Amino acid sequence: MLTLNNLMRSLEPSKAEYQTVRAAIEKAFREGYLLYVVRQMLMEFWVVATRPVAVNGLGITPDKALQILSEIQKDYILYRNTEGKSP
Repeated sequence: MLTLNNLMRSLEPSKAEYQTVRAAIEKAFREGYLLYVVRQMLMEFWVVATRPVAVNGLGITPDKALQILSEIQKDYILYRNTEGKSP
């Protein structure tokens, strides 16, 4: 499962970890691993992505954040936890 931290770093070329995280994700895909995200991660991504840079966010527009979320959902598998839920 991909962590929110790794997901965020893979989207921020200005961060020192960008190349390392991107390389690790690309290697996982090349080797046939399935990478999952969870719904909570997508919600937290939205909050961080649209938060101003001055308060530790990415400062991107809601439209751009929505575009990135669409790309994430194409590239990664959304893990759906059904254990413990009522039918």
